[in-house]
Amino acid sequence: MVENKEISCLTKTKAKKVLFITFDKEDKTVLKQIKKLFSGVIITSVDQENDQKSIYQLEFVNYKACKGAKSQLGQKFDQKILQVESALQKKKKENVKTQKSKLKQEKQNGNVFEVNVPKIILRNLSFKFDEESLRKEMEAFGQVKLVNIPKKDDGKMKGFGFVVFENMKVAKQAIDSLNSDNKNYMGKKIVADWCLPKRVYLKNTESKVEEEEEEDNDSEKSDNSQNESDSEEDENVKKPRQINEKFERKKKEGTQDVQEKRTVFVRNLSYDSTEESVKEQFSKFGPIKYVKLCWDKELERPKGTCFIQFESNQSALDACAESEILELDSRVLNIDMAVSRNQVSQLVEDKKLSDNLPRDNRNLALAKEGVIYPNSYEAEGMSKGDILKRQKLETINADKLKLLHFFVSPTRLSVHNIPTKLTDDELRNIFMGAIGEIPGKTKRTNIIECRIMRDLTRVSGNGVGKSKGYGFVEFTSFDLAKKALHAVNNNAEIFPNGTRLIVQFSIEDMRALKKKKERNEKSKFKNSNFKSKLNKINSQNANVIEDDLDNKKKIKEKNLIKVHMLERKLSKRMSQEDLLSTKHAPKNKKLKK
Repeated sequence: MVENKEISCLTKTKAKKVLFITFDKEDKTVLKQIKKLFSGVIITSVDQENDQKSIYQLEFVNYKACKGAKSQLGQKFDQKILQVESALQKKKKENVKTQKSKLKQEKQNGNVFEVNVPKIILRNLSFKFDEESLRKEMEAFGQVKLVNIPKKDDGKMKGFGFVVFENMKVAKQAIDSLNSDNKNYMGKKIVADWCLPKRVYLKNTESKVEEEEEEDNDSEKSDNSQNESDSEEDENVKKPRQINEKFERKKKEGTQDVQEKRTVFVRNLSYDSTEESVKEQFSKFGPIKYVKLCWDKELERPKGTCFIQFESNQSALDACAESEILELDSRVLNIDMAVSRNQVSQLVEDKKLSDNLPRDNRNLALAKEGVIYPNSYEAEGMSKGDILKRQKLETINADKLKLLHFFVSPTRLSVHNIPTKLTDDELRNIFMGAIGEIPGKTKRTNIIECRIMRDLTRVSGNGVGKSKGYGFVEFTSFDLAKKALHAVNNNAEIFPNGTRLIVQFSIEDMRALKKKKERNEKSKFKNSNFKSKLNKINSQNANVIEDDLDNKKKIKEKNLIKVHMLERKLSKRMSQEDLLSTKHAPKNKKLKK
C-alpha cells in the first residue's frame, strides 16, 4: 500500500484529481498502455515495501478528468490492474483507521466505555414516585420497555431508578431533555445519566477527590443496584451481538445479489402501497425472493421507496426496462438496479464535489490538455526543437488567456509542427482515422473544418500557398475532439520520419468571431444567388400579406352590410308601431272625455 507520507502531503484540492493504481511488477505492458491512454498526465512511481506490486500516482488536470479516468481504467484493465483508488478516498480511509486505533487503545486502557444498551439511571428521584407513575412520565420521550425503582430491606425507596427505552436514540433524547429542563418532577429536579457497569463507574469515581456525603451514598446505592441488574445487562448485550451477526450475514448476501444484478430499487411509491401490492405488480417479471419497503423511523411512515430481490438477473433487467412506464396506485414508478453501500457513498461524495466545483465558462481547464512537460515520461524520444516549440506555445497561450475576451474552444483543435508538404486532405484523413472513421468510405464525417494555414504571398506552380506549419481541425462534439487529441498528439507512428504533431484545444478570440459573423452576413447579401432566393421569399411573404389585407377588407364590407340590414329592420318596426298608435288615438280621446 501507499505510505501515509505520500498522501498526507497532498492538499485537499490536489487529492481530488490524483489516482493511485496498483498492478504486478512483472506485467510491464500496463504502464505503457496507460501512458498512451492518458497524455498530459503526470505519472510518478511511489515507494513501497512490497517487491511484487508496483504503485503509480496519476495527477490529472481537474476532478472531472480524474473521475472519467477511473471508470476508463476499470473497463480497460479489469484483470491486469489490482486496485484503482482516489487520493481523497485513501485519505478518508486512513483518518478512519487512525480514529479506530485510538479508540481501541483507549478502550484497552479503560478510558472509554461504549454504551450498547438503552438503559439510563435517574438520580434525585422523589419518594412519591412508584413504577407506574415513573413509566407514564418517561413515555413522553418514547416507548419504555422496563422501569425499576430499587428499595431497601425495610421497603423504603433508595432515591434513584432505572429506565430501559426501546432504542438508543430515545434514551439519549430523554437524558438531554431531563438534564437541560428546569422542570420539577414531584417537587424534585431529576438528574439522568447512562447506566454503566460497576467497574467503569468505580474507575470514574476514583479521580474525584471532594464529593458530598449524599452523592457518595447515592453512588454506593447505585452500584449495589447495578450488581443486581448485571444479569439483565448481560442478556441485553448478547441480543445486539446476535443482531449484528445476522446483519453481517444479510449484508454479505445483499452484496452478492447486487453483484449478480438481481435486486432493483424502486422510487416514487405511494405511501399507501404495501409489500403485498408491490409483489403482485412485479411478479409478472419473474419469481421474487422478497420485497422490503424503506421506512422513515422519525416520521413513522414509508419513504416511498423499496428494494425487490428477484431470483434471476433477467427478471430484474425486465423490471428496469419498464421504468417510468409501470404504474402502481396511480403513480409512475422509477426502477433502477440496486447499488452497494460503498458505491452509494462514493456517488454522494462525487455529487458533493461536483456541486462545489466553480463553473469554468471559458473552458480554461482544457488549455492543459495535450501539454507535455520536459521531465515527464511522455517527453522520452522527443527532440529538443519539439520541446522548445511546446514551451513557446504554452507561454503564448498563457498570455492570451490572461485577457478575458479569449476562451478555449471545446470542439476546435490547433495543430502545430505540420510537415510543409502535407495537404489539407491528408491532414483530414489522419484525424478521421483518429476518431474511428474510414477515409473515402464514411459519407458523413464528424469533421466540420480542416485546413492548414498558408502564406499566399509565396504561391507554388499549382497555385497553392506555402504551408505555415500549423492548422485547425473542428469537430461536431467535444468527446470526438478530445479523442482525436489523445490519439494524434505526440504520436511518433503517424509519419515515417518520426515527426510528432503538437495538438491542443484552440484558443479563440470572441471579438474576431463576432467580426467573422458580420462578414459572413455581408457576403451573403452581396451574393447574387442569395439575393434572388431572398427576393423570392420576400415576394411570397408580401403576397400572403396582400391576401390577408384583401380578406380583411371583404370581412369589413360584409359586416357593414349586416349592420345596414339591421338598421333597416329596426326602422320598419318603429314605423309600424307609430301607425298602430295613431289608429287607436281617437278612441282613447273619447274615453278620456
